[in-house]
Amino acid sequence: MDKSGRTLIIHNPRAGTKNKIRFADLIKEHGFTSEHGFDYAETEYGGHASEMANQARLDGYKTVAVAGGDGTMNEVASQLVHSDTSLAIIPMGSGNGLARHLGVSMDLVEALKLLKTGKTREIDCGEANDKKFFCAAGVGFDAVVSKAFESSKTRGMASYILLGAKTYFGFKSKDYKITVDDQTVERRAFLISVANGAQFGNEAFISPHSIIDDGKLEVCIVKPFPFIGGFGLFFSLFKKTIDQNKYYESFSGEKIQLELSRPCYYHCDGEVFEVEKNLNIQVHSKSLKVL
Repeated sequence: MDKSGRTLIIHNPRAGTKNKIRFADLIKEHGFTSEHGFDYAETEYGGHASEMANQARLDGYKTVAVAGGDGTMNEVASQLVHSDTSLAIIPMGSGNGLARHLGVSMDLVEALKLLKTGKTREIDCGEANDKKFFCAAGVGFDAVVSKAFESSKTRGMASYILLGAKTYFGFKSKDYKITVDDQTVERRAFLISVANGAQFGNEAFISPHSIIDDGKLEVCIVKPFPFIGGFGLFFSLFKKTIDQNKYYESFSGEKIQLELSRPCYYHCDGEVFEVEKNLNIQVHSKSLKVL
């Protein structure tokens, strides 16, 4: 069925920490209705957003708008890479990393207005093994915390910080062999984040100077640090100054390989997967159209 010129709004009603507003009523109230070129659907299970976005691309939708968190955003955006269908974000999650990087308002009504007034730009996409990411992928501490966050009954920044504090005391840094394009280094790291965007979400900037359409990824290494040094690292994330911290190091490149000393978790935009030996990461330059 030809849907050219139309927009599909995919809503994950379980996303985030915001009050469970009647989002379907909100979009109708502001004129985002079928007769005006806007179709609406809700996700019903994990992976449903991915299925709907893939079908929307095949049906020729001009835009797919995702109303949800970073996980739902990743599901949808991954299906739209290298296509003529644009992504729009209506941020309803607990982090909203890509939306914040792109300057999308956290106010739902203001974000919705972009569906009518927004301009299209092309951004890069990262791929770690066979999983795409748009903000960051990584191994180490943040991947372990993300794994714990998956099964947490509470969402939001406070819950994430609490899980991080609990995880910290039992966590041990690991050794990695890191190849960025033609340069290889060996590092013991607390975490390694490969960033496409500047932040994880919630204005926590792991790669303050990342440019999302430069055809490069930033390999951000946080080295082991003493307990007291963790406070400075934590606050520097939110002050956009982590790159000035002595426990931080970064490299820029198009192809990255992380050779692991043992199997571990890795995450892509907060979604967690397992890897046994090597994590191969590359950038797809200007491969996703976004509003």
